[in-house]
Amino acid sequence: MILGYAGGQLALLHSSIRTTTPQEATIMGTEGRIRVHAPFWRPSKMTIVEEDGAEQVIEAPFEGDGYQFEATEVMNCLRGDALQSAVMPLDESLDIMETMDRIRAQWGLRYPADQEQWN
Repeated sequence: MILGYAGGQLALLHSSIRTTTPQEATIMGTEGRIRVHAPFWRPSKMTIVEEDGAEQVIEAPFEGDGYQFEATEVMNCLRGDALQSAVMPLDESLDIMETMDRIRAQWGLRYPADQEQWN
């Protein structure tokens, strides 16, 4: 998947359930890159590589399974009587789902609930 953003940024993503991939993430910019070591969704290590080749390794244990952040935010919203999160507002969630729906449509991946929408 190649995603384009309003500021001219690009994101190149890939996913597979039939092959083994490195399960890392790389963020590249004009002054260097950040390598988020595997598994990128719950990393305990990342390497910052500056434009001149200097490297800095950052290690921090990852605690929990990752959903603790979502659970904490939901509880904060409930306690504060917020109808949605300022961290992840509803519009952003909907934008992500619309992007995923467009990607699925290009692949031809349909779910039973899609039939009314795509017919």
